[in-house]
Amino acid sequence: MGQKIPEIKPKRTAIPRLLRYQGWYAHIISRNLQKVLTIEELEDLMQVEGHLSEKELLTLFYYAFFQKKSGIIVEIGSFKGKSAVCMATALKKAGRPEKVIAIDPHINTHQPDVVPAYQENESYQSFLKNLFEHQVREYVEPIRATSQNAANGWNRPIRLLFIDGSHRYEDVLLDIQLWERWLIRGGILIFHDTGSGRFPGVTRAIQETIVPSNRFHTILRLSNMTVFEKRR
Repeated sequence: MGQKIPEIKPKRTAIPRLLRYQGWYAHIISRNLQKVLTIEELEDLMQVEGHLSEKELLTLFYYAFFQKKSGIIVEIGSFKGKSAVCMATALKKAGRPEKVIAIDPHINTHQPDVVPAYQENESYQSFLKNLFEHQVREYVEPIRATSQNAANGWNRPIRLLFIDGSHRYEDVLLDIQLWERWLIRGGILIFHDTGSGRFPGVTRAIQETIVPSNRFHTILRLSNMTVFEKRR
């Protein structure tokens, strides 16, 4: 009898979960992501401790991977690295030479509107551990500082800006004022925790600055994340 040939199972793409997106633009995201990301890879990214849903994680991955503009990625608020690992993995898979600039003081203030709830006194070691475990350390440049201190002397163009730091109104407003100016035309601005009314300071800051501005338009709205494109 001949040797039995083992069955080769095809890779499962992330498209079944992405189909939960709604709208034509979200369909474009789904169609493109199914070419580069498997469900196994998505599940691996979801194992990193953090507060991003699948849709939110995939949205960050999409813009880090597919955005055609040049520039770097900046995130305000890193916690234990879920978003940084996600976007760095996208850069690695895309073969892009950029880095994720991950800004966070990594201090547990035990204030729920400033940092996520966790037990340790700081999150930096867990952040680094996750970068190394997912083999993306070289794609991330950590800046262990507040958003305001990190902005001192900043002069680099940003193509993707993800704001998920302190959720107090004054802090979100300051993040916008400090960093939005460096976002290039056609750049993507993403806010987390924009839904459910849990963090009204986030919504208020966006409604007062970004929404009424003719420099931005909304391109995607999830239940707890909103994506804007900078027109000028």
